[in-house]
Amino acid sequence: MPKASKENVFQLKNFGRFHMQPSLSVHFSGSESVSQRIARLLKDWFIKEVFFTGNILENSQLQSDYKHSFSSDFETVFRFVPDVQSYLADHPDVTKQILRTRFFSGTQYVTRQDHWGNELFYFYGHDPEIIPLGKAQKKLHIPRAEHVFRIYHLPSADISDDTFEFTDITASFNVSGGWLDPVPKKGILFILRRYVLTHSDKPDERFNLFEVKHLERLLKIFKAHFQKRYGKLQNVYFDFDSFLNPVQQHTEADFQELLIKPEHNLERELIRFWLTDTQEFTAYRLQIALFFQQVLKPILDKSAQQVRYLISADNPYLQTLRPGKSFLLRIDPIQFEPGSPYYLKAIIHLKRSESIRYSEGIKSVPVRFGSLLNIGVSFYENYDQFNSLWLYGANHIHLECSYPGSILSQLKKSDPYHSVYLKWFSRLHQIGHFLKQGTPRTEILVLYPTFDEQFDLFNASLEELHRSGPDYTLVDLETFVSDERCAISGNQILFGKQRFYIILLPAIRRLPMSVPEKLKRFIENGGIVLTIGQIPQECSNPQQQTTFLKLNHQLWFKGSHTRSTSFKEFPSGGKTYFQQDISLVGALISDMQKHIQSFIQSPAYSVRYRLREERDHYILFIANTDHRHSAPFEFKTRFVGRPYEWDFESGTSTPYAHWYLEDGMLYIKDELPAAGHLFLLINKHEGEEVWQIRQSLMKGIRIHAQSTSELVFSGHIRRPGYYYNILQRNKESREVAVQVSNRLPILSISSKNWYLESEKRKGGVNLGNYARYLPYGYGRFSYNKIIILEEHYLADQQLTLQLGKLKDWCIVKVNDQIVSKKLTPPWEFDITDYVKAGENKISIIVINNASNRLAKENDRFPVREYGLFGPVKIVPAAQFRIEVTS
Repeated sequence: MPKASKENVFQLKNFGRFHMQPSLSVHFSGSESVSQRIARLLKDWFIKEVFFTGNILENSQLQSDYKHSFSSDFETVFRFVPDVQSYLADHPDVTKQILRTRFFSGTQYVTRQDHWGNELFYFYGHDPEIIPLGKAQKKLHIPRAEHVFRIYHLPSADISDDTFEFTDITASFNVSGGWLDPVPKKGILFILRRYVLTHSDKPDERFNLFEVKHLERLLKIFKAHFQKRYGKLQNVYFDFDSFLNPVQQHTEADFQELLIKPEHNLERELIRFWLTDTQEFTAYRLQIALFFQQVLKPILDKSAQQVRYLISADNPYLQTLRPGKSFLLRIDPIQFEPGSPYYLKAIIHLKRSESIRYSEGIKSVPVRFGSLLNIGVSFYENYDQFNSLWLYGANHIHLECSYPGSILSQLKKSDPYHSVYLKWFSRLHQIGHFLKQGTPRTEILVLYPTFDEQFDLFNASLEELHRSGPDYTLVDLETFVSDERCAISGNQILFGKQRFYIILLPAIRRLPMSVPEKLKRFIENGGIVLTIGQIPQECSNPQQQTTFLKLNHQLWFKGSHTRSTSFKEFPSGGKTYFQQDISLVGALISDMQKHIQSFIQSPAYSVRYRLREERDHYILFIANTDHRHSAPFEFKTRFVGRPYEWDFESGTSTPYAHWYLEDGMLYIKDELPAAGHLFLLINKHEGEEVWQIRQSLMKGIRIHAQSTSELVFSGHIRRPGYYYNILQRNKESREVAVQVSNRLPILSISSKNWYLESEKRKGGVNLGNYARYLPYGYGRFSYNKIIILEEHYLADQQLTLQLGKLKDWCIVKVNDQIVSKKLTPPWEFDITDYVKAGENKISIIVINNASNRLAKENDRFPVREYGLFGPVKIVPAAQFRIEVTS
């Protein structure tokens, strides 16, 4: 860990000296050139891992520059893209098999010739039409009759009954006229149509993965093309989403060889699949997981030294696939909004990925998220999203770069954007580095229901768990039943270096027999099992169902009232609890306080924490995921020590004020701004005997000295009144009062007649959106104003400069001295030490992000507003310095 030293300015170049682990990777997409200049930029930003995707093998510029630009300092990874065109040319006999998955069903195709002699491929089953039958009618006209392949009739409109039967009535359809005669009296009609694909059409990149011979041939072509251009293929990644469509776009026909089902049943199963509301079919997920683990992964693993798999957070296959060390989770920033179903799925799989990698001894948890260049949003506009990633397990971010190399090459070291990205990447690297250290300290071991079809109740249970306060580890059932990975030790479960007193089953319906058997052993040793939503009711092996139900009866007592918690106590002291109402999860967990080491409470429910333990210190990350409102919080933990706040810009740690020790617990009470976070290093060997601030209403508290014999701190209060500061050392306490007798008025600085200095323009300007005057402007825009401060504003006053609204980031100077540089709000600055009585020059240097520079070159980038909007104010508050000695 870097030592606290005010002399060290934390820059990326110091990472080697501080032994920082890289926490960023870049994915280049498209076929744009990648120049040596870009390679140097990546080196400046301390990015050592570069991924290439798209049609990168065809990029002649990259082929010539690759070895020269990317030295051994970079680890380059290429995406496996099947060359379907070459495959079809080399293997004309398999054309039909390759093309048949282009459309939805992929179950039937017929080869014919048109009047020019060209071969056509007819596909059936894409996008069926559903026609409800109402009043009795003799015949029904169906348009585009020549495309109709099959017509089915379902006598009842009720499709919830699994015994419903389809009747093929195609024989009653007159193709030449388009009339169905006779028409059934009631029910629903299903129209399946033909779709045509000719040889001249460009084949889809998606191919039938379930034909192993095709996959092997495609890999062979890919390796041959790669080696011809670059040499030996060492690292490759496979885009899971590009080749395995979402589960609703597959049928049992795709698993025909695995399932060995009769051909004549496929159409009925296909229609049944279309009619189902849910998109989560256990049978399909399990078959895909089986195929991936047994067939696809072994073939791909032979193709390179290291293979990585990309998969989207909302891909249903993830529910059965193990997102282990080779998986890279792809999260869409647009959908990743707290409260959305997508957000919950993403954090669930983040949690799963973290626990699986932890059980394999791997500290890095990577996520593909966002863009390399900050386009379309300000840094602070997606700050809360990054906070959520850190909170739920991610510690290595993969960023997408789909911009032309010429744009990246413009980022020179003299360019203000270069320093912006240095600052931004430095912060991301530091957070990622610290969150890879030591051992995670979570409180509850939560089981993940791999074998359930319905996840709605499970997802709702986890949402309530997030509100309840303690952090948790989410483990797959396969990991849990392994005594090597999850060992029972007395009344605890040992998972790596973590210890859990509590296991939670969040609304799990189906379990393998090995899970309740292990739960029984854990309870008989004195462990605690909490069950919410529903008690497991079904064994994944039907032959063991009777034994499963008997064991259930031994483990749980189910009460009759949904609002009350039923529990069962065993001779060992072990207990099982059941609460059907998942909204009462918080109350249930609050009763477990003696078994929970750390807990956070906030009325906003948007504040979460991550705690990790190193040999000499704890690493605590607390963040507010709400980007609109600030949030107060209280964090308490039995992992005690003296907190220091980490400064990401200077690379130093400074004493933190808002904490105290009481009854063997560390308490931290503070308030986080919208999308804000707090990063603390807690020294295990300090804090027990020092003077602490037990309670204070002062703002901006700064610790100047803190030991067993003295406490010196300062702060400010604006509102008049009499205020007590309560201080304590062990059981000794003191009260120090301060009085604010009067309040100076706020100084509002007019939004008119500021003097602007920039490369393009100099002169008077009013505050507001500067894109109105200079839409494609970029760089530094310095807003200057002379203000006059009277003498009494400097006497024992703390002066805060508030800038109001600002885009995108700024440097504040007072009398030509730099006060601070900030990337994120609140745009407030302490200027007390920089002002004087009389005239003072205020300079706010605003730098917009790179989007407007790109908008001038490419219309896909919109012009964004930027500048200093205000209102600008100087807020005085009475300043106090308090000294306590013993």
